[in-house]
Amino acid sequence: MSQHKQKAIAIVPKLTGFLSILGSGFIIYDVLCSHFNIQTDWFLKKSGEDDRNSGTSSGFSRSGAMSNAKGRSSRRFGERKTLKNSAYYRLMLAMSTSDFLVSIAWFCTTWPIPKDELSLDNPSESVYGNVGNMQSCTAQAFFIQLGIITPFYNALLSCYYYLTIRREWKEKDFKWKVEIYGHVVSIAFGFGTSIAGLIMELYNNSTVWCWIAPYPVKCGDGPDQTPCVRGINAGLYRWAFYYGPLWFMIIVVALLMSLVYAYVRGLDVKMNQYTESYAAKAARERSQEMDGGGSSNMRRPSFIKAFSVTKMEEIKEQRKHRKNERSKAVANQGLFYAGTFALVWIFGTIVRAMQLGGAKPPWAIIFLFAVFTPSQGFFNFLVYVRPKLIRYFSGKKKERRNSVDSFNSNQFHVSGISGASSVEGGKRDASLQSEDVKLIDPFMKSSEKGALKATSSEAPTVKIKAEADASSEEAMSE
Repeated sequence: MSQHKQKAIAIVPKLTGFLSILGSGFIIYDVLCSHFNIQTDWFLKKSGEDDRNSGTSSGFSRSGAMSNAKGRSSRRFGERKTLKNSAYYRLMLAMSTSDFLVSIAWFCTTWPIPKDELSLDNPSESVYGNVGNMQSCTAQAFFIQLGIITPFYNALLSCYYYLTIRREWKEKDFKWKVEIYGHVVSIAFGFGTSIAGLIMELYNNSTVWCWIAPYPVKCGDGPDQTPCVRGINAGLYRWAFYYGPLWFMIIVVALLMSLVYAYVRGLDVKMNQYTESYAAKAARERSQEMDGGGSSNMRRPSFIKAFSVTKMEEIKEQRKHRKNERSKAVANQGLFYAGTFALVWIFGTIVRAMQLGGAKPPWAIIFLFAVFTPSQGFFNFLVYVRPKLIRYFSGKKKERRNSVDSFNSNQFHVSGISGASSVEGGKRDASLQSEDVKLIDPFMKSSEKGALKATSSEAPTVKIKAEADASSEEAMSE
């Protein structure tokens, strides 16, 4: 390996490792802020602003809870999400903590590798930037092996999506039936294999960083090979301690998220069929009502009955649509987590498989392995903030649309008050006047204003739509 390749493989992973540290740290920070109801923009506020707003110390405010509960009219989403009532937040906190620790170890790359001129394989000749000793190498390898906890939590997160979406489990059921056992198994396997590597002296120079590796390099039990001093059967332990469980978890994640995707697609098909049948039924009812004979008094009870049935059907359709949208949002979030999880480890698996088979991996594959492996926390950060970005840009779009609508409405009423008349004699369209009831004539009598406001009360369907929007936004945060 040339000097330039050694520098690239030692320096470039530091960038992705640093981004992973920042990404994992942000997730931990955001989850804890949500749990303790701390405003995430406390550092942007001026001194005394929090005291004026809430009367509490800097960084804590009641407005956070009010903003979180704003617009959530359903019972399910009325409670603020915390670590106590949200398995998603607990899993993300545990997974990000594991990512944070292992990203620090990956960020060091070749620094902890021993630089000892009297060592058996003299790593200073084949590794760039190694300034450590055996103790620093062992410490780095311990935390890298401890990173096997992260794939376990990826699988546990996919299990959460599957059970809550497809099986419609409640948070309490998932916590007591699956989550607690998942925490125990993940942490026990991570610490168990890491400690076993210490006892068996498996941690040595692994070219890019320290991990499970034979020492000296290319040692073995063959007749023409040097006997191994440390890291005996390192190739088998790599797959037993790390890559075997890793790809088992990747298969589990792919299977569960495929089932979730198929379920959501089925909901889409059923929703489209229901919408078409509902539209056809509503059209038939309207046509029958229009074609019905008799006086208006005789047709009034049947009209009221048909109207109430139509409204109930419309409410039912909106509720089904709300549930479908939430399932789609959560399923898409899970698919992004699963995709980035597989992307991070595909190159590392190729390298280790070729090494186990006795083949030498190409330098390009080794470089991609070194670049992508430390980046799990950064990709998780991108997926985590994706719903927040969608809500932010959606809110900005609504603000622009509302500002344009308000400008057009004000322009219309100003022209009407100023006495500007049209060809038709200055008469306003009754439909436009009924749709824009917030702008009231200042010369209107108080009794007329009260009657006009009474006619502008919101229909139940508008409340249901607001409820659907709130639930969809909450689903995107998961």
